[in-house]
Amino acid sequence: MDLDERRRLLSDVVEQIGELTLLMNDLIDLARGEEPSADTEDLRLDLLVSEVAERHAPARAGHPAAARAGADDRRRRARRLERAVANLLDNAVKYSPPDEPVEIELAGEELTVRDHGPGISAEI
Repeated sequence: MDLDERRRLLSDVVEQIGELTLLMNDLIDLARGEEPSADTEDLRLDLLVSEVAERHAPARAGHPAAARAGADDRRRRARRLERAVANLLDNAVKYSPPDEPVEIELAGEELTVRDHGPGISAEI
């Protein structure tokens, strides 16, 4: 592996470790019953979903996005929602066959991310 490839790989690993650390901290807070109110802000969920989808566009290469969303403005925990949406998109891309779309739909407060992968076996 050449130096540039190693740097990109290291950068990706460091970013993923950071995301995993934040996710683990959220899980610990939830397990303790702690809900920090300081991280809430007025947030349009449709804009957050669009921004996350746009940032993840390179990872979705070969998986066109079909997004539909409606506007809504409420107080939310932006960072947690952003991580949740990013995780949904990452998983959809991971399990969707090449050239199949990843569908993103926001109806009110209900977000649906759909891939066209094999699904989960009924045996599990």
